[in-house]
Amino acid sequence: MNKFVSKNDVRSYSSAKIVIASVVVNFLLIIAFALEAEPIRAEFRDLGTFGGAFSFAYDINDRGDVVGRATLNEGPNRDWNAFVYLTRPGYGLPLGQLVSLGTVEGGWLAEGSSITEAGEVVGWGYDLNARIVDVRWDLKSSLVGQRSINAYQSRMSAIAKQKYSVGWLQNQSDGNTEAFVQSWGGRVKPIGSLFGYRLSAAYGINDFGSVVGYSWNFPELNQKAFIWTNADGLKALQSSSSICCESVALKINNRGNIIGSVSTGSSIYDSTHPVVWENSDEAPMDLGTLGGSKAWTSDINNRGEIVGRSVTPSGVNHGFLWKDGRMMDLNELLVELQGRNLVQLPQGFAYIEAAQAINNAKRRQIVGYYEGEDQNGPFIHAFLLTLSEGFLERL
Repeated sequence: MNKFVSKNDVRSYSSAKIVIASVVVNFLLIIAFALEAEPIRAEFRDLGTFGGAFSFAYDINDRGDVVGRATLNEGPNRDWNAFVYLTRPGYGLPLGQLVSLGTVEGGWLAEGSSITEAGEVVGWGYDLNARIVDVRWDLKSSLVGQRSINAYQSRMSAIAKQKYSVGWLQNQSDGNTEAFVQSWGGRVKPIGSLFGYRLSAAYGINDFGSVVGYSWNFPELNQKAFIWTNADGLKALQSSSSICCESVALKINNRGNIIGSVSTGSSIYDSTHPVVWENSDEAPMDLGTLGGSKAWTSDINNRGEIVGRSVTPSGVNHGFLWKDGRMMDLNELLVELQGRNLVQLPQGFAYIEAAQAINNAKRRQIVGYYEGEDQNGPFIHAFLLTLSEGFLERL
């Protein structure tokens, strides 16, 4: 028996298809809108102290481990201990609290300056004779700091994944200061100076062994940024004709981007702007300020995101984040998020004074220190700011 479809049947069938297609499209639009509208969130964590009013965080690895220093007490004879703060299990240490790394050789101050994903920490401290001395910790084996450099004074500034550290050392005989690179507890290799004098300091190293820092001449003591590699040795970084005289290089990421500061006047101490060298063969790019006359970089991650601090028009230092050609005041960002109930700030919070480090994790984390006031008076505390995944990509 043959069946014929009427015109009315065709119209009904076509209408049904249109309705179904419309429902599917609307559903997909709702999902897309929901995904797009998913709020970006942040967690702000006060890391506290050991009993005093001050703590400073200086580095964070991709695990979320933080190092710095914090006070034990107040008064004219204030004592500082280096610390580590863990957000994930590791090394058999407690989570979510400052863990003391003590001091070095009985001194009154020690600082954890840099940490690897494997838990190696380097830094510096004062010994009993008030000399600056290097110190390193291996969290997997001991919380007791050890010296590894035989010099009158020495300081470790940074450590890379391959456990090579950099810093400077000073001999008592001539008082000269010289940059070095050292394998973990191994041989110290001086890397020289740009001006013929042994006057240099290293502050950053990436996972490929490229070292950055600065050298200065004598007697003028003008500073000049450098990069050092084992293959090419020491090389001065370019300056810019639009930015003046002195320069320092502080960190280098695995893409070869270098951050530092360049003077905008006669001295880097009087006027300075933060800069980035996209590579060691190019002139630096001025990152600007938050409206004041000075700003300083502190760290750069492998995505090229930069943190530091800048003077504002009111003369106060504010922590900043620089990304894709734009400098953002972290305080303005937090105020906006707080207004939308997307971040909770601790009681007594005033403002982030400095952002010291940023890691490479998907949920990017920034550490530094902020100012505030409570019933005991003003304080400066280390903080850990954790951003939801995709936060920075959507700014």
